[in-house]
Amino acid sequence: MAIDDTVTPPTVERLILEGFIQNVGKVFGAAQPIFLSTTDRYRVADIIAKQQGENVSYPFAFAHITGVDDWESGTGYNTGSLLRHGGYTNVTSDTSLQLSIYPVRFDIELMFLTDDFDKALIFMNQWKYAGRKGKLNTTVVYGGLNIDVRVFLDTNLASPDKDNTVDTINAYEYSGILHINGYMSSMDSDDVKEVSMISGSKLAVFDNAGNPVFNPNV
Repeated sequence: MAIDDTVTPPTVERLILEGFIQNVGKVFGAAQPIFLSTTDRYRVADIIAKQQGENVSYPFAFAHITGVDDWESGTGYNTGSLLRHGGYTNVTSDTSLQLSIYPVRFDIELMFLTDDFDKALIFMNQWKYAGRKGKLNTTVVYGGLNIDVRVFLDTNLASPDKDNTVDTINAYEYSGILHINGYMSSMDSDDVKEVSMISGSKLAVFDNAGNPVFNPNV
């Protein structure tokens, strides 16, 4: 999915979340998760299944942002100070761009649906190893700024109850909570100095092995 940066550069959080969904699809072997504005994942999964018809492809993955909070980055910056005054960073492009950024934690529920019990077991396995090995960690390259994004997975996986109705798809479901320690960049013009374009070659997201997982201009 291409991000239009012809007017203003995409925010740091947009790149972080786009990189996250790309990486989830890669790590868990599922379709890239769809961000839901609702917890009614069965209705959305049913719509997708009907659209795909006989070619329906499991597993499905859905993500729901349950909360956003501050976190202490441990880089010497004080979160309160960053919120009040901003942390300005030079981002190199053809000209200069200074951004106000501050550390933000995204709390996300990741839901996995499949019609195959073996795939459900694989998801459980990958969840445990992804948490231990930091497989969902990424590095966001934003011009001249390299942002390390750490993802922490709760150890518990739950299998929520569902209504046994005719219209409800028959699938194994497991969900877990994870926390993305990332950043937001200010969209307030007072916090951006010398706004200029950032070329696509200077925007990218890489996984913990250094492989590209998202290029906003592709």
